[in-house]
Amino acid sequence: MLISLSGIFCINLMLKKQQRLHLNSHPHESQANPTKFDSLIFEIKKIYYDTGNYDLAIEKYRELLADKRLNKLLRARIYHQIAKSYRAKGEFANAISNYKVAIKHNPKGYESFCGLGAVYRLKNKSDLFEAERAIKKALELRKGCTAFDQLGLIYRDKGEYHQALKWHRYAWNIERNAITAFYMALLHFKLSNKIRMRYYFFRAVRMAATSIRRKERIHWMYHILGIYNLLNKNFDKGLKKFKLGCNHNKSSLVKKAMTGHLEFISDIIIEKIGMEKYQSIVKLFQ
Repeated sequence: MLISLSGIFCINLMLKKQQRLHLNSHPHESQANPTKFDSLIFEIKKIYYDTGNYDLAIEKYRELLADKRLNKLLRARIYHQIAKSYRAKGEFANAISNYKVAIKHNPKGYESFCGLGAVYRLKNKSDLFEAERAIKKALELRKGCTAFDQLGLIYRDKGEYHQALKWHRYAWNIERNAITAFYMALLHFKLSNKIRMRYYFFRAVRMAATSIRRKERIHWMYHILGIYNLLNKNFDKGLKKFKLGCNHNKSSLVKKAMTGHLEFISDIIIEKIGMEKYQSIVKLFQ
């Protein structure tokens, strides 16, 4: 996706202004203005991260870190965003190190623990100890939907499907959303519970369509619709949805996550559409 030139100009102007303020600040002015930095963090995410320009996002976030007046919470937020950018690039070792720095600055950072657990899980599915420890720490801080969903995925990777469903139900009870419904539908499919599978897929598809209209997490919503169509033996429509999802987000993170979901129910998909068509879908995420 193209970056807005006016957006880049605004970001650079704001950074230069912040640097001038720092150089001209009074010696006793030891704290940065949180509101101004919140605005900068948001703008960098919007202009660079959300358009897939992760290297530029990292560069701009690091420019913010040069301001010595930043308090620990602001530094934690910036390191969290840097970690997310590395995670999107598929550079999991760099993502882990930056999530840890964020947590060091803010030991109560729920989102950073969730991110750390998610990266540990994607990095090494054969050893999920660190992933589970990070997610359980997040749950000590907050009983949140994201953490419960991540714990569900960890237990899915362990092959403990009923336990995975339990954690996803906790997430579902906190927040009805398309992604949680999708996770539960896949598990019910794997467990041959067709009634529950249809119910959660119906909910996921309805919510996904609404999210696309609202322009919320569009790539995930198209991928949910893609898998739904494959399972209904509609290869052409499924392929179209996957391509739309890939056009909206080409990050390594999304590709790796979607590959995992496809592999999880690969035997069922292959039975529905055949090996050749299944492999053509998988290639989209390589």
